Amino acid sequence: MLFVSGTATAAPDAATAPQPKATAEIPSPLVPDSAMTEKGWLPLLQRLHDDKIYDQDVGEWFAGLQESYSPRPMGAKVGAMFRNRYQPPPFSFLRRPKIPPSLYPGTLTPENISACRAFLREHADLLLQVEKRYAVPKEVLTALLLVETRLGNFLGQDTAIWTLACLAASNEPETLGELKPPTANDTQEAWLREQLKKKSDRAYNELKALIAHARKYKHNPLEMRGSSEGALGLCQFMPSNINMYGVDGTGNGRIDLFFLPDALHSAANFLKIHGWKNNAARDRRIRTLLRYNHSRLYANTVLTLAEGLAKK
Repeated sequence: MLFVSGTATAAPDAATAPQPKATAEIPSPLVPDSAMTEKGWLPLLQRLHDDKIYDQDVGEWFAGLQESYSPRPMGAKVGAMFRNRYQPPPFSFLRRPKIPPSLYPGTLTPENISACRAFLREHADLLLQVEKRYAVPKEVLTALLLVETRLGNFLGQDTAIWTLACLAASNEPETLGELKPPTANDTQEAWLREQLKKKSDRAYNELKALIAHARKYKHNPLEMRGSSEGALGLCQFMPSNINMYGVDGTGNGRIDLFFLPDALHSAANFLKIHGWKNNAARDRRIRTLLRYNHSRLYANTVLTLAEGLAKK
């Protein structure tokens, strides 16, 4: 999943960047229908309205969401963080530290390697085109897509707009309901509030970026599945990164990361901008992949798989 936030050449100027619709198109005051209120979206929609983001499109997208607000996405994240910080297993200090794995378990299987080789054959012309343009090996791009989305076969369980909306709306401990971590004192409560504000604000900014992207290219966000962080597409870009690093791979005037040419061009563009060099030392290539995903386990898995695919 891509966490960092460019185009193939330079950052877009104000004339080309996605712009919110004019204030005149924003309903005032906000009058959501009863279904949106019952589904728990009113506070978030009010915030979007106050920031002059809410318009008819946004209203229709939220009205079209089948799912109501849920604290599940945020509860899972802060719950795991809270347990790790404040509820370590009893006597864990006496246990011998486990040696962490160097690769994602179950990734470099014969089945996955065979699928990657078939992908390389099927899309040989496109991969060669991308490799020549960005000097990023086709094996690296194939390995990246395998790790990110199983070569496009798993794009997430929920829509990115629902996930980001839930995360953005979970901005206070009270919003988590039964999923609120059991804070025992003021220090823990303050920590929880700080984490919720940080994560919900980040998700809110990503939600705004998703809305801008959907408006600009006439995408329907109700059809865009994403990760538990809201990353989307075959290459799993966070919405705020699409305008920076996304590339129209076919020249059709659209950037669609669910479309293989755009996804491959965009992933290669990101790696090139962040310094990918084929002749660089392995650790330098690992550091470039760490810009795509901050996990060394991730980076090592992608590069090890790519190295295996490059062997004849």
